Amino acid sequence: MRPLAPLAAAWSAGATLLFFLRWQSAISTEQLVLDPNSYHRLPWYSGFVSNLGILGWGMAAMSAGFAYWACRQVGRTRAQEAFGAGALLSSLLLLDDLFQLHIVVPTYLGLPKASFYGLYGVATVVWLASNWVELSRTRWQLLSASALVFSLSLVADQLVYPSSQQLLLEDSLKFLGIVAWAQYFVLSSTDTVRSIIEQSWPYSGQIPTGELAPVVAK
Repeated sequence: MRPLAPLAAAWSAGATLLFFLRWQSAISTEQLVLDPNSYHRLPWYSGFVSNLGILGWGMAAMSAGFAYWACRQVGRTRAQEAFGAGALLSSLLLLDDLFQLHIVVPTYLGLPKASFYGLYGVATVVWLASNWVELSRTRWQLLSASALVFSLSLVADQLVYPSSQQLLLEDSLKFLGIVAWAQYFVLSSTDTVRSIIEQSWPYSGQIPTGELAPVVAK
């Protein structure tokens, strides 16, 4: 039964959430459980690019989280801190994009939307400055490309006359930024984990192929 313990914990948390959603009466059940496209009778492709962006944020967060775990196992403290903070930042950006927090929260607090962008910008700068020695050993060029197109997307968002062309430009740049962000974490995490495996392999220094590697005692 031990392998089922994590599933039992996850199911318990999920069941508790679903029970609460069913118990509350402020929001209709349909609005909470149905796919937005189905609820609003929209075509299946509605929000296609936005959904791809959510997947990109998720890939970045999961890759960084796995690299954090791998570095923690072998005592790579600086890399662990860099990837751990990157995973948290990616998760925050994922939640923001998924639930539109940069619009909902400032509206509720009576603040401009730019204040949330500024918060994310400060968090990103702090992450880069605190971990630059370690990040400079990774594929930082992808991060630079991501920062460039994200900045251009913010500029497009501030154009005076909204139009379909402006929307396309802004969201296209944002999507390209997410792609670069996700690619950075996927590739840099792969590089880091490969380095850990090669250093831990006691024979030729190469990762064995074609057969299952034997378990090596520490």
